[in-house]
Amino acid sequence: MLHDSCNGQAYFLTPPGTAQEWQQDGTQALGSGSWVVLAPPGWRGLLRWLHDPADGPAHTLTDDLAESLVAAVVKGKDAEG
Repeated sequence: MLHDSCNGQAYFLTPPGTAQEWQQDGTQALGSGSWVVLAPPGWRGLLRWLHDPADGPAHTLTDDLAESLVAAVVKGKDAEG
């Protein structure tokens, strides 16, 4: 996961071709024709890796990402509670 502290955005890299099928409230898939600047591994600037791709898989599986986002929303609602 890549975090841009200038705008608070988080970017997850998913396998090629998965953006066109992505549908998750509160998110936007960047597909063909889009670009995201990637920080070099170990970079500690305003744009940085929270999970460096050199430390594991480069892509997040979309099913795993969707489950995590739903769980985060539920947890956030419980905390507001």
